[in-house]
Amino acid sequence: MGPIVALTGGTGFVGRHLTVALLDAGWTVRLLLRRAPRHPQLATRPVQAVIGDLDDSASLRALVTGADAVVHAGGVIRARNRAEFLAVNGDGMGRLAAIAAAARCRRFVLVSSLAARSPELSPYAASKRAGEEALTRNGGAMTRLVLRPTVVYGPWDRATLAIFRAARLGLAPLLGGPGARLSFIHVEDLAGGLVAALVGGLEGTHSIDDGHGGGYPWGEAFDLAARATATRVRHLRVPAGLVLGLGAIVGGGARVHGGRPFFTIGKAREMLHRDWTCDGDRLQVPGWAPRIGLAAGFATTVAWYRAAGWL
Repeated sequence: MGPIVALTGGTGFVGRHLTVALLDAGWTVRLLLRRAPRHPQLATRPVQAVIGDLDDSASLRALVTGADAVVHAGGVIRARNRAEFLAVNGDGMGRLAAIAAAARCRRFVLVSSLAARSPELSPYAASKRAGEEALTRNGGAMTRLVLRPTVVYGPWDRATLAIFRAARLGLAPLLGGPGARLSFIHVEDLAGGLVAALVGGLEGTHSIDDGHGGGYPWGEAFDLAARATATRVRHLRVPAGLVLGLGAIVGGGARVHGGRPFFTIGKAREMLHRDWTCDGDRLQVPGWAPRIGLAAGFATTVAWYRAAGWL
């Protein structure tokens, strides 16, 4: 049995790929779960399960006791309000870090978000920054690594599926104004980078992308998505006021009915932000580099979507 890593968020899109990468690297993976894993990526994998969530201190103690490292990839991307975001992504993170430190875990890795760099944009971004700050306050003697991924895509992802569906319809909505750029990383490269950084003992806060300097203009990203779907797209500059207005209407309407909307005015501000690229803190680990460029990654992702009947 290899060293034990306690992993939260292991049933999510990123977390499932992290689980596979950690197992393949020889780690024993202990997952915090609300129920036994049934997803095809995990159903036959030899994982240890602790039933509970971030609100349950007893289950968190069971998760981290005896673990060599903790990887926190859990959290929420949809919530009814700012307080709900902070309760999970901020307070829940702090609770886990304090319990892990008390259990004398040696290492803690937080999978945060590039959005944490600009907490003023949205409640989600603010909650991801709050989680990073909670790790600093509660991490004790543990060595700490914070990873801030850019846009993550790949097989099984539903969030970036919208890009390919728009491209297939011939649409390329350009957001953020002229000069706006964003970066991407294939989920397998994210998982590989995290494992390499975990093994290598890297500390501090680092962003992670596919290594393409300066990221991609929105138009170029959609052109690559169009190539992957064998279509042509028409670039359409979307006014910021329209995006913000739709975010306010959709988000407000969902909250009236008690929902947890994904598209809100906060999400609209994130989408309109001009710079979602890595800066001088890009992850660098000896022996590791991202392998999958955006053109190839989009092509293989679209092939998977089509085989799965999603596109």
